[in-house]
Amino acid sequence: MTHEEILTTLGNYVDYLIAGSSAEAPLWNIEKVRSGKPNKWNYVDGCMITACLSLYKTTGDEKFLKFSRDFVDYFVKDGGEIYTFDAKWAKIIAVRDDVKKVLEQARADKIIGSSLEAAVTLHCSDEMYDFLNAIPMDELADLMIVSHVDLVKGEGGVKGLTEGLGMSVAHAAGNKCLRCWKFDTAVGEDGLCPRCAKVLG
Repeated sequence: MTHEEILTTLGNYVDYLIAGSSAEAPLWNIEKVRSGKPNKWNYVDGCMITACLSLYKTTGDEKFLKFSRDFVDYFVKDGGEIYTFDAKWAKIIAVRDDVKKVLEQARADKIIGSSLEAAVTLHCSDEMYDFLNAIPMDELADLMIVSHVDLVKGEGGVKGLTEGLGMSVAHAAGNKCLRCWKFDTAVGEDGLCPRCAKVLG
């Protein structure tokens, strides 16, 4: 694809997302919202706002700026604090950054192509295990942009900067979902993983 084609494709996809989204119920977090949980500021929100602002710079289309401004206005208080932001996210982001480095090495070693082909095992100290185990594994996988995350207690894997953590990467088992592109052993004949099949009803 050319640079222009990539921008057009990205723009069309973001158009679709923002047309059906609000700060209270963004499409990229709709499963949690439908389950009755409020949307909280998270890493994916930040990625989407960054994408919108990049598209605004490139295209000059005001809708991308307006969506970003409305989204940020909802979450950021007058004093600059982020509404619903939990301090645990700083620790989660540190873990994600360590995982990104291991994924880059796995890509260089031809274990995976894209990060969504990865299954990541996190080797944890007791404290780190308890911290990460409180987060649904599908959400951890989403944050790390991988197909699967496993937690195990004890030493192992490659050490990063985060204390009490080691990481190893393998190619994810199963088939690729046609909607989310994650690999899952339960992908059905329709080409969808169970989560995507549920979303599409």
